[in-house]
Amino acid sequence: MGHRPSTPLLLPVALLALLLGQLPLAAEEASLYKRRPPTSEDYARQGEDYSRQLERLHQDLAEQEGLAVEAWQREQSLLAELAQLDHEVTVRQERQGELEEQIVRQRELIARQRAELDQALLELNQAEEHLRVRLAAAYRMGATGLLNILFSAQSLPELLTFQESFHHIIEHDRHSFARYRQNIANLEEAGQMLDRKQAELLAISEALQRQEEELQEARDQHAALLRRAQIEKQLYQRARQEIAQATEKLRAALTDLQARMEVEAAAQRLRPTPFTGDFAALRGRLVPPTSGPILSRFGQKEIASRSSALPRDPSKGITIAGAPGAGVYALARGTVAFADNVEDYGKTVIIDHGNEYFSLVAGLGDILTLPRAEVRQGEIIGRLKHDTGEGTAAGPVLYLEIRWGLRPIDPLPWLRGQ
Repeated sequence: MGHRPSTPLLLPVALLALLLGQLPLAAEEASLYKRRPPTSEDYARQGEDYSRQLERLHQDLAEQEGLAVEAWQREQSLLAELAQLDHEVTVRQERQGELEEQIVRQRELIARQRAELDQALLELNQAEEHLRVRLAAAYRMGATGLLNILFSAQSLPELLTFQESFHHIIEHDRHSFARYRQNIANLEEAGQMLDRKQAELLAISEALQRQEEELQEARDQHAALLRRAQIEKQLYQRARQEIAQATEKLRAALTDLQARMEVEAAAQRLRPTPFTGDFAALRGRLVPPTSGPILSRFGQKEIASRSSALPRDPSKGITIAGAPGAGVYALARGTVAFADNVEDYGKTVIIDHGNEYFSLVAGLGDILTLPRAEVRQGEIIGRLKHDTGEGTAAGPVLYLEIRWGLRPIDPLPWLRGQ
């Protein structure tokens, strides 16, 4: 037949998934849905729960991101402070080295000053001893001896020369003593100044040493804080990754739940008011949708000579061999829920017979009905393929399923004469 309108893509896929039971259910819903199919209220409640969980995860993720940023900022600040402390420690160590060199030079100067002072004291002692001997000799000679020396001169010029020489000796000794004493005083003052300078240098060195120790202690504390901040940053990053993974899983679950909600909504839209006739009462009285022998049975694991376009084993239905172009008829009265091509099934028609009973025929060559159309029992809904290229050697095949809700049931007990 000619071109016919088709339902939106979501509708057939969703209905087929609903009928074939291919949508997974959440783990916490399993026990409930073993007793009854999930309702739109179930999906809505779980969607709200997923949304609340997702919102909490978003809040946790934002909190962890904030903590990670704070940890990174602390790390950067501590790294800068550690660099500054390292610089100050290096400067203090260089200054300490310079002071130690100055102390060594001061000690050398003090040693030289002490040597010069010792030498001056030695010379002064020698001069004092020389003068003491001279004075002692003059004292022993007395006044008479001195006069004898003075008047032993043969002439007045000799006497004057002798007297002048004696005064020169006395004056020389006096100047020598004064010079020695001044040198000793200068040396002692220089030594005291060097001692003070050395003491000052030692005090500065000790202060620098204490500062270096304090800086090293501060650096160790900062290093410990840095290690802690880095550990915290790693923990926050790991928490962010775990929360992100949980968020992705929950988002995927929410997406799946939304898909199931769309399936349920589509099923509700298409599900008509149940017919007054009871499909269950037709068990054993249904006429097969097409004439021909049964090729494969319900639950069979090997479906011989079945079209490659039909479902794979274990079979949820049966296959019937038919004549090329033979008519395919509705099993019972109902509403066409789906009529279009389906991947792995080929051209497919699904009829809603009410009370959650559905029949499915697949592998058609032509579809002769439309979605939402009401059909009578035995009304033609399609034809088999005219060629045998995708069927068996004897001709094309038709695939038939009967479902109650999501559960496939064996069609053979429902067919007349089977």
